[in-house]
Amino acid sequence: MGELASAYWVSFAKTGDPNGGNRPQWPRHDPAVDKLIDFTNNGVVVGPDPLKARLDLWRKVWSQGQ
Repeated sequence: MGELASAYWVSFAKTGDPNGGNRPQWPRHDPAVDKLIDFTNNGVVVGPDPLKARLDLWRKVWSQGQ
């Protein structure tokens, strides 16, 4: 997993794009789309943010306190 993460970061540092080789496609950031790359014990998974509901709750609580 470390080698894979390193390959993404090296590619990003060299080209501005983390993708390349035969690695799973790292999705471009879009705040309107719930998609991210998750480095799990079983490998890389591209999909919805597994913490989205919890983070949305904290955002709601925080904004109510403002």
